[in-house]
Amino acid sequence: MISFETAQAAILAEAKQQAGTEKVDLLFALDRILAEDIISNINIPPDDCSAMDGYAVLSEDLAGAQPDMPVTLRLTGEVAAGQKAQQKLWSGETIQIMTGAPLPQGTEVVVPIEDTRADGDRISFLKYLPEGTNIRRSGEDIKKADLVLKSGEALTPVRIGLLSSLGINPVAVAKRPQVAILATGNELLEPGQPHQAGKIYSSNHYSLAAQVKKAGGEPVLLGIAPDTKDGLKALIQQGLQYPIFISSGGISVGKYDLVKTILEESGVEIKFWQVAIKPGKPTHFGTYNNNLIFALPGYPVASMLCFEHFIRPVISKMQGADYSAKYTEAFLEQDLKFKPGRMQFLRAHLFSSNGTLFVCPLKGQGSGILSTLAKANCLLIIPPEQTELKAQDKVKVLIMDNHPS
Repeated sequence: MISFETAQAAILAEAKQQAGTEKVDLLFALDRILAEDIISNINIPPDDCSAMDGYAVLSEDLAGAQPDMPVTLRLTGEVAAGQKAQQKLWSGETIQIMTGAPLPQGTEVVVPIEDTRADGDRISFLKYLPEGTNIRRSGEDIKKADLVLKSGEALTPVRIGLLSSLGINPVAVAKRPQVAILATGNELLEPGQPHQAGKIYSSNHYSLAAQVKKAGGEPVLLGIAPDTKDGLKALIQQGLQYPIFISSGGISVGKYDLVKTILEESGVEIKFWQVAIKPGKPTHFGTYNNNLIFALPGYPVASMLCFEHFIRPVISKMQGADYSAKYTEAFLEQDLKFKPGRMQFLRAHLFSSNGTLFVCPLKGQGSGILSTLAKANCLLIIPPEQTELKAQDKVKVLIMDNHPS
C-alpha cells in the first residue's frame, strides 16, 4: 500500500501530453485548452478614443469654467463610433464625440454631455477638467506584439472575450483525450430500466462520464460488464485501446472480483493496487501501450473522489495544462477521533462566520452514501498519522467545485 502523494506522483509521471490540436469556433471554445500562444497583432483600443459621450476640447479652453461662469465654444462637427475624425480641433472650438469614437487631432479632454449646455452651435462648459480626462489611449489595454494568452490556459469567458477583441476566430485548442468508462457487476441496472429485485442502478459510469466532461475529456461509455470472465474480458480489452480507461468495481478479493486478474492477463503493467486513503483504498493503476488504466472501487463516493485525486490532473496534463487542487485552512467545529494509517477525506461543509472560515463534517461518511457528497462543498483532510482533533483546531480543507455554494 502506497501513500496518497506517491500514488499521485506515479500517475503523473506516466501521463504524457497528447499530440494533436483542432480549430474550434469561439462559441464552442469555453473550457477548452489553448494550444498556441496568442500574440496581439493590433493595439486595443486601436486609436486614442473617447471614454464617454461628450465634447472634445482643448484643456486650456476650459480654464475657469464653472456652473455660474461657463465657457462657451463653437460646435464644428461630430464623430460617431466607427468613424474617423475628418477635421482637426482648434482653440475656441469643440467637436461632439461618442463613446469609443477616435479623437479628432488636437483633442486633450472629453467633457461629458451632462457637464455642458447646448444652444444651437454654441456649447457651454460648466466645469474645468484636466488634460487626459475621459480619454482612452491607443494600446492601453493591449499593445501590438503583447503576449496575451499562453498555450495551456483554459479558455474562460474573459479569455474568450480577449480572443474576440483581437479578431481571432476560430482558435487552436488541444484535442480532448478520450476516456473509456466501464461499470462492472451483475447487480447493476442501467438507469431507465425497470427496477428488479436484488438489483441497483449504476451511478458510477454516469458520474464518471460527467467528471470526465467537466475535466475536459471526452467520455466513451462501454456500458456494464457482467461478473463473468469472458464478458468482462471482452469489454476491458476494448477499453484498453483508449488513452485513458476507467473501470469501477470488481477489484476487491471476492469470488467475482476479476478485474485485476483480467488486466494482468491482457498485458497491463500494474503500478500499484492499494493506496493509503479512505475512501478509495483498493485503487489500481497501470499502463498499457502508453495508455493509462484505472480500476476504481465500486462504491460511488470512493470512485468519484479517486477520479478527482488521480484522473482529473491527468486529463489536464494530456492537453498541456496544469491542474492544481484548491486548498484552504479552516477551524474545526467539533472534536473528532480517527483510526490512523490512511489519509482520510471527510465530506464536510465549509462556511464563514464573521470573516473566519469553519468546517463541519457531515453525517453519513460511508463510501456508498452519495447523497452526503452532493451536500458537501469541501473535503476535510485528515493526515494518516492523526488520531484525534479538537474543536477550534486549524485543519486543511480541499475545496470541491461540484457544489453550487
